[in-house]
Amino acid sequence: MSIAQKVILFIALTLAVAIVSTWAKREPVEEGRCILKFKAVAEHDEAILALATQNLSSSTDKPSELKDLPRDLIADYVYFLAELAGKNTPMILGSYSKLEHSMLYVDTNGDGRLSDEKPYRTKITELSGIYGKEYKFGPILMRSRDADREFETKFFAKTYRGQQLVLHPSGYRAGKLRLDKNTYKVAVVDGNLDGRYDGILSLPLENSYRPGCDIFAINLARDGRKWLYSSFWSSEIMPLARMVKVYDTYYGIDVAPDGTILELKKVQPKLGTLDFGVANVKLKLWSDAADQFLFGPEGSWPLPAGAYSSLFIELNEIDSSRNAWTFKSYRDTGPLRDFEVRAGETTSFKIGPPFLVKTDVKQVADRVLIGLNLEGHAKERYRLPVLKGGRRQPAPEFKIVNESGELLASGQFKYG
Repeated sequence: MSIAQKVILFIALTLAVAIVSTWAKREPVEEGRCILKFKAVAEHDEAILALATQNLSSSTDKPSELKDLPRDLIADYVYFLAELAGKNTPMILGSYSKLEHSMLYVDTNGDGRLSDEKPYRTKITELSGIYGKEYKFGPILMRSRDADREFETKFFAKTYRGQQLVLHPSGYRAGKLRLDKNTYKVAVVDGNLDGRYDGILSLPLENSYRPGCDIFAINLARDGRKWLYSSFWSSEIMPLARMVKVYDTYYGIDVAPDGTILELKKVQPKLGTLDFGVANVKLKLWSDAADQFLFGPEGSWPLPAGAYSSLFIELNEIDSSRNAWTFKSYRDTGPLRDFEVRAGETTSFKIGPPFLVKTDVKQVADRVLIGLNLEGHAKERYRLPVLKGGRRQPAPEFKIVNESGELLASGQFKYG
């Protein structure tokens, strides 16, 4: 064998070993089960944090949970109170008026004291456009225990003006699994920042903008792109529930408390019925049973028994002149905000017309503000403007008269 042939053989063997080694390192994609690995949050991961973010407002009043102050604290500071590891956790932002020099103190050991805590110093990022600067602290480490083991979570805290503090996990756990021969990217997020990944949604919600539980994600599009999140339509990111609906099949969700293993198993849940009569509606529902997006003119659907909360309603009506009207309700959904579907039973709602126009009046300084609300039959409130034929309708006009009918003022409402 010539030297050239030996060199070629050596290169071929080296490549073969490298390929085998690479495949050996790759874990096989299993049916309904996967190992989840921690993945740090990147810029393109904003969507997966959408339901795992806490927005805190500053206060000059000392929280009752706080027993003392940091030893080196200067006079210029504000308080924050976060929900971490299942309890109210005090924080202090020092150098509040000079954020370039700011420091954040967090009660990481849960003893109510900040005198034993070291400050987190800010990292400054210049933002594009009108957004100015981002002041970021962390990652901040918190630990908690249950009867058997210790858990830890890491998160970042960010502020832009100092009046608010935004908290979100420093990462999430992700993997891949197969369901009926299709491969899906999946993930879980420590949405309530308690170090665990098995916290299921509990209804009714105290804060309708934050589910306060852990988060589950599945890339239903199977396109490998960014996670899709929506509060209005079908979403790949949802509060963790007992099940997930993949097309027409339900799978029970089993997550290890530490987030290392995820299993999805086919289940046949006990069903009830949600009925809106003949209403042509679209519905976005959170549930401890399974996240749902429902639509269609039939207005009736079989659903797993469980607690439900309606985030979004879109009602479509046709008037006597064949004009198509669209009414949208977001979160202010009346009795649909919290309801229950029972196995073998029908839960019914009548929404939409007849509509009732309501006003609310409040005084701000020397101005009187009059708000206009459109309320449906079930006391669900629809946002203005409504759409007719797909077009926004102009804001209605108003007149203010006294008891004798004398005109005092008139004008037109403004949106926004």
